[in-house]
Amino acid sequence: MYLESPDGCANRYELVKKLIDHAAGSLGTPEQEYVLETLLNILIRNKDRDINDRDINDLSQLLVDIALIGTQRSLIEHLAKRFKPEADRLLEKESFDVPEQRDRRTIGILRLVSHAYAHLGKLYAKPPENYQEAAQCFTLATHYMPNNDPFIFHMHGNVLYHQLQKQWADILKNGNFCGEKDQGDFESRMDKALLLFEKACEYGDVQYGLTGQMNLLFEYLRFAYRVNNIRTKEDLRKLTPRQISYQTRLIETLETAEQYGEFDEEAVRNIQNKKNQLYSEILMGDYGKTIEYYQNEYDKLSSSNNTAGAIAALQGLVSAKIQKARAAYEAAKSKNRSLYQMIPEPQTLLNQIGVLLQELYNKRGYYFYAKRTSLFRHWFQLAKLADYAVSDADIQADYWVQTENTIKGKKNPEPYYYKALVLYLERLDGMECEGELQSVRDTIDSMDANQLFDPRRGRLDKIRDLLVEGHGMGRLLNVSDCGPSAEIANRVSAAQKMPTVLCGTVESVQLWGAELSVYAPPALARQKASSEIGKMSRNTLSGDQINHKVMFFGGFTTKGIRAVSDSVKDQDTGEAFSVPEILGAMGNNKDQIAAKEQEQQSGQTKAAYQEYPAVPVSFPAIYEGYGSTGEAGEHKVFYPQNVVPGYQGQDDPQYLNGKVDGGVGEMSVSYFTELFGKKQIDAYGGIDDILNALIKIGLMDMTVKNVRELDGKKCYTLGLYNENIELSQLLQLQKRLSISEKKPETQDEIVSLPKFKNKSVFFIPEDPELTKTNGTFEVDGVNYSGILVNVKTRNDRKKAKEYNGKIPAIVFGTPQSGKYTLKMK
Repeated sequence: MYLESPDGCANRYELVKKLIDHAAGSLGTPEQEYVLETLLNILIRNKDRDINDRDINDLSQLLVDIALIGTQRSLIEHLAKRFKPEADRLLEKESFDVPEQRDRRTIGILRLVSHAYAHLGKLYAKPPENYQEAAQCFTLATHYMPNNDPFIFHMHGNVLYHQLQKQWADILKNGNFCGEKDQGDFESRMDKALLLFEKACEYGDVQYGLTGQMNLLFEYLRFAYRVNNIRTKEDLRKLTPRQISYQTRLIETLETAEQYGEFDEEAVRNIQNKKNQLYSEILMGDYGKTIEYYQNEYDKLSSSNNTAGAIAALQGLVSAKIQKARAAYEAAKSKNRSLYQMIPEPQTLLNQIGVLLQELYNKRGYYFYAKRTSLFRHWFQLAKLADYAVSDADIQADYWVQTENTIKGKKNPEPYYYKALVLYLERLDGMECEGELQSVRDTIDSMDANQLFDPRRGRLDKIRDLLVEGHGMGRLLNVSDCGPSAEIANRVSAAQKMPTVLCGTVESVQLWGAELSVYAPPALARQKASSEIGKMSRNTLSGDQINHKVMFFGGFTTKGIRAVSDSVKDQDTGEAFSVPEILGAMGNNKDQIAAKEQEQQSGQTKAAYQEYPAVPVSFPAIYEGYGSTGEAGEHKVFYPQNVVPGYQGQDDPQYLNGKVDGGVGEMSVSYFTELFGKKQIDAYGGIDDILNALIKIGLMDMTVKNVRELDGKKCYTLGLYNENIELSQLLQLQKRLSISEKKPETQDEIVSLPKFKNKSVFFIPEDPELTKTNGTFEVDGVNYSGILVNVKTRNDRKKAKEYNGKIPAIVFGTPQSGKYTLKMK
């Protein structure tokens, strides 16, 4: 078909035209499907680049070889007209049928006609341009689409973009700008093009839908700057509110693009160029000036009760702050601090994002979905820095999942990840949520198995957060942007955080890694964990270590708990677990560093990783002495057996005595009493009843405070692993998560409490803001502890607050762990 002769183009044209006629004549025959596929391949799909339908210059190799624009148009128009009658007949028939039940033949013909008109519209946008014909072609392309086609939406949006770009260039060249009239026309057509790019994103073409939006917004702002003679930061006040909104949208679109990690190299370069141009040309090299502008606008509009305007200004303010932090993060060329740690006042920004998330969300297109997704992401990252309450994070996670469930197509795994994550934290806090956590885990596994997650959102087995010592959401350290373990170690050091140590047993070892079963902390008992193995992981795990006990730093992935592989140490083979030594080794893992450098040099990764120093950064004082002997500071599972008097020379007259791995353990009774206070202990029947309860439960999660020799054995003085836990939660936690073989006795058998089934009471919450729903109620002059189980949403909390600290409620069920369950009336 590709004839090498002076008349080669004409010969190709005639030959393909005959093929089109033959294909049209084959409708209804057995060869129809094959012929239609051949036409699509040679006329539409066969590109010289692996990019489909992106730009007006992206044509099939056949059309490129034909070269003449008039001949190209004629050939594609012939294709459309030959199959249009059959497409019309099929659509007319569907007035009696159900469109969703179209067969492959119908879909194939409609797609062929739709793409033919879309490509014809694209050809009319090439010189000599005929944008009126192009618009008519895209109207027909949309009419014949068998389903929502992101490629056609993108082509249409791109043609509108090129038309506007040409008009802006003519105005700047000839100076024939008519002011508000032209501006209104431009913005109307811009909004239409932006909507088309949004649809391209919504129906699967995120990469080029976003780059289309960025190109359009940037070129319009560049045009507006030239027309308005904006040359300095002081001139920015000349922009209209609508133009400011486009500036905000450009920043937000760039922020959305940052969420995806699997764009091709051309798109990545385009995004980076637009970020640089945004900073240098649009923001005049000064994010601070932009932040100042939005802050003033927000203050002014808020005081004038212009709610819509204030919300728009607040959106711009939040986006500008994030972009400023991102610029600082990229300039640092280091992973020691995350992007969000570059924000000077994280709590202020967190509150501002909270205001935006309170706005009612009605799905109106991909842009609004993407903007809300970015806000949720920022909220969770900042909540970690602000030690935010886990109960509030749980509410936000529910809202994020609801938002994600409104869109079609591949899902973002993040909302499901955070929902599971807050449930892990609630378990660590002693909350009863095993069933809900298992349900979320099953949902994630099912979605993964059915390939419902968008792979461009990142690997599901990548560690996103490291579990560290702290409070609330502050127990999570963001490491989602970290690569090798060296970067994780340096992030931990820079943040001055103490990694939480998990204990588990090796259940299986496969080629892909090891599967572990966690047994400590007990709140995570029986949870599955995974770990990498092999040379790059720098641990000794192998198939010979089944049922061995190991210790490790625990991280969280979308798929569940994952060990930081370099931290895994086998206790049964005598491997010492020393936090500073492990972090030091991780921070100076030369094998990983060399592999990363080689990967960079081979062009296999686009990320800019730091060059690690020969000696890792010095670790802060909080690590000194922690686990330096493999014992002090170590987590231990304690099996209490009896109460014994103190030995001569000991400070405490009584100790709770028992066993730990590698020796015996003891906990000072005075330490326990001081920790919880006499009032709380008396509420559970006194110290003797509580100690007996702990012995019956048979398991406690502890930290080593001191080690000494006793009768030739090591004796560990222990303290509670979580000293901030309430006594009721401790008893409930130990009972519920006991890994002993016997069936745990219920708390009601341990501590006798009256039953108040269906009794009406007034509930007094501990926290007036109801971020936690623990509290007390009084019956016959005696106070009892309880928890409200039906105060979960903002509306529930609002209603509860209206009672001014005295909430009418009903007690139901039997008390668990010394705490009653109540429902607000």
